[in-house]
Amino acid sequence: MENTFTGTLLVFLVHGQVLVVIWFVIFLLLIFSILGTRGADRIPHSWQNFMESALDFVVDIAKKSVR
Repeated sequence: MENTFTGTLLVFLVHGQVLVVIWFVIFLLLIFSILGTRGADRIPHSWQNFMESALDFVVDIAKKSVR
């Protein structure tokens, strides 16, 4: 019979690198979102323009995957 703690630890070690990458990506998206929305204007510029393009790209991918 497998020890629950050992099984949980093994799963974390196997997926630990994935979790680190996920948290890193979340952190980057948060920073880009803050930069993109700070001082937002009606006409996008610099980071706001980048984030608007990135959001349009993600929304387009999501719409294509639903169809």
